[in-house]
Amino acid sequence: KPVNYTTSSGIITAVQLTVSAPTLTTTKAYTGTTTAVVTAGSLSGVLGGDTVTVSGVANYADANVGTGKTITTVYTLAGAQQANYTKPVNDINNTGVITAIVINTAAISGVTAPVAGATPVATLADGTGYTATISWSPSAGTFAGTTVYTATVTLTAKTGYTLTGVTANFFTVAGTSTPATNSA
Repeated sequence: KPVNYTTSSGIITAVQLTVSAPTLTTTKAYTGTTTAVVTAGSLSGVLGGDTVTVSGVANYADANVGTGKTITTVYTLAGAQQANYTKPVNDINNTGVITAIVINTAAISGVTAPVAGATPVATLADGTGYTATISWSPSAGTFAGTTVYTATVTLTAKTGYTLTGVTANFFTVAGTSTPATNSA
């Protein structure tokens, strides 16, 4: 006569899932963050009747402008039977690009045309994407009515921004009909 046998040492191994056709946006403009845009794609390996979904979060290795950057996508499972499965292997992509933001504001805040008797502007407020300094030639405590003055404004791009591509005579000065001049 057969004997019934029961054991409590059985092991059920979680099923390894895979993702097909994930969509990763590998190029973005500088934002100061490492976040990349990803859509997880289709989940493969889920057994019929089980409810399991996948989502992905992607990040660049760093937030700095550059090319050939590593982007890692980490997958997470959800759903009623998720504990019975192993999430897809993280995806690593080495073709990420973070581009610099081009400064395209022509008006440099705080620069005004010289007016006889007025005090020259000595400092400029930083703008979005740049720091600015100003110096006057000739140097004066107040503007004289018959002297021609030249303001030299130096713009330095902040991290993640660029002044590349600024065309000649792009900038404007408030209060003057004489165009500002700058080199490209």
